[in-house]
Amino acid sequence: MAFLPQELVNAVIHGIDDVPTLKASCLTGSVFREETQRILFRKFKLDDGMRNPDAVYSLLQKSPHIAPYITSLNISFPFGEKLPQYTESLLQIFERLKNVQSCTVAGMPNAGIHAALLSAFLAFLSRQPLRELNVGFTHSLLPVVCLRLITMAPAISFIGVTLSLAQNVDFPMPDWKPAVPRMRELTLGTRSQDINVLLVRAQSQEYTQGLLRISLCCVHDRANGLVFANMRTLEHLELNLQGVFGSPIAIPLLPALRSVQLSVSFREHRTPWFSHLILTLFDGSPLLADLTLELPPSRDTDLHIRAELLDTLDTVLVEHTAAPSIRWRLFLDMLVDDQKDAFNDLVAEVRRGMPRVDEKQRLVLEVYVRLALLDAGVLREEALVGRYTHRSEKKRYPHQVI
Repeated sequence: MAFLPQELVNAVIHGIDDVPTLKASCLTGSVFREETQRILFRKFKLDDGMRNPDAVYSLLQKSPHIAPYITSLNISFPFGEKLPQYTESLLQIFERLKNVQSCTVAGMPNAGIHAALLSAFLAFLSRQPLRELNVGFTHSLLPVVCLRLITMAPAISFIGVTLSLAQNVDFPMPDWKPAVPRMRELTLGTRSQDINVLLVRAQSQEYTQGLLRISLCCVHDRANGLVFANMRTLEHLELNLQGVFGSPIAIPLLPALRSVQLSVSFREHRTPWFSHLILTLFDGSPLLADLTLELPPSRDTDLHIRAELLDTLDTVLVEHTAAPSIRWRLFLDMLVDDQKDAFNDLVAEVRRGMPRVDEKQRLVLEVYVRLALLDAGVLREEALVGRYTHRSEKKRYPHQVI
C-alpha cells in the first residue's frame, strides 16, 4: 500500500460517500489519515452536544493540524445558561481557526451581555477567507453589527433576523467604511424586513452597491429599493412574491440581468399583475436568458396554470432577442393522491399552452412533492416526482416525459 501514489489514494478516499467508512479508513494507516481527516472535518458544527465548545477546543488542542481542515463552520450561539461557561473555549476556537470559507451562524451574541464574545466573533470572521456568510434567527441585532457583517464575504444571507431599533429611528452608522464593497450576492429571507429597511437607506448604499445577485421577499419592500440601487450591475434576481396579493411590484430597467426566478403561489399566479410583472422584466432586460417560475405547494384541488399566462410567456420568450428558456418548478401538496397523474396533467397543460417554446426546446418542467416544511420555509425537504425535458438532455428522472 505504501507504494501506491498518494494521488491514487486520495482519489479512492474521495469516492467514499459515507461517514462510517471514512472513519474506518482514517484508522487503517497514515497514508489514508490526512486526506480522510480533511473530508471528515471539512464541514464542522458547534453545538451543545458532543461537539460543544469545550470538546472542540480540547480536540484542537490535542490535534492542532485539524484546524486548517475546517472550511465550513455551522455555529449556534444560543447555548442557554451554558454560554458563560463556554465563552473561554469559544474564544480559543476563534483564535485557532484560519481557513473558514463558509460560515452559518444562528443567534448572534447579545452586544450588551456578551459584548466581548461578539467582538471576538466579528474579529474571527474578518480574519477568514470567507466566501459566504449566513446569519439566521437572531433577535435585536445592532445595525452597526449588521453593516459590519455585510463586509465580511462576497455572498451574504439573512433569515429571521431583527434589528434592535424601531424602523422609524435613525440607524447609527459604523466608523469603518469598506474601500471597495466586498458583497456581491445578497439574500434576504423571511422575517428579515428590518435588514431590508436598513440597507435601502441612502447611508447604507456604499455597502450594497455593485451587487450581482439579489434574492428578496417582496412583501418586505414592494418598492424594491435594493433592486433599483443595483439596476446597472444586477445579473441574477430572485423574488419571493408570496403574500403580495396583487400589489404593484416596482421593477426598473435591468440591462445586465441574465436570469430571474419568481416564486408565487398557485392562487396568486392567476392574477393579471403577475403577467404584467413578467412583461416588465423582459421589456427592460435585453440579456435575460433564463426564467424560473416556482409555484410552492398548494392544497387547492385546482392545480391548473392560467391559460393567459402561458400564452403571454409563449409569445414573450419566442420574440425576445436573447432566446430565453423557461424552467417551471411546480410543487404538489403531500395529500395529492396520484402524483404521477398530476405530473402528466401539468406537463400536457404547459406544453399545450406554450407550443412555440416547446418546439424550440426551451422548456423544462419539474414537479416536486414537498415532504417537510420547517421554520417557515427555511429548511425544506422535497422529492422529484417527474421532469419534462428533451432528448438532448442525458439525465433521466422518475416519470420523465420525452
